[in-house]
Amino acid sequence: MEVSPSTSRPQSIENASHAVGIAIERHMKLEEHQQTWVELEKALDESKVLKDQLYGENLVIKEKAHRAPIFEEIVGFSEPLRRVLIQVAKVAPMPDYMHDRNGRERGGS
Repeated sequence: MEVSPSTSRPQSIENASHAVGIAIERHMKLEEHQQTWVELEKALDESKVLKDQLYGENLVIKEKAHRAPIFEEIVGFSEPLRRVLIQVAKVAPMPDYMHDRNGRERGGS
């Protein structure tokens, strides 16, 4: 049985059209993936910048907490009292300007 050229051409055109449609769809998905990748890279870069900023702010807060006069209201300068205050400062260094769990500034002097 011989296939006439007129019946095979429409089938070939249909197959080619289908293949082109698939190629276009894949190309569009690839572009979407590339755009998503670019957006993810930007988000990662931003998170790195914010992490570095947070780290720096944390260092500043720790330095302030370390230098804070937390025993300024205690009167007395005896050696035993000084030793006790040093031990207390090592165990519980919590200056008044620290914040509570809700992010509100704690009260103080």
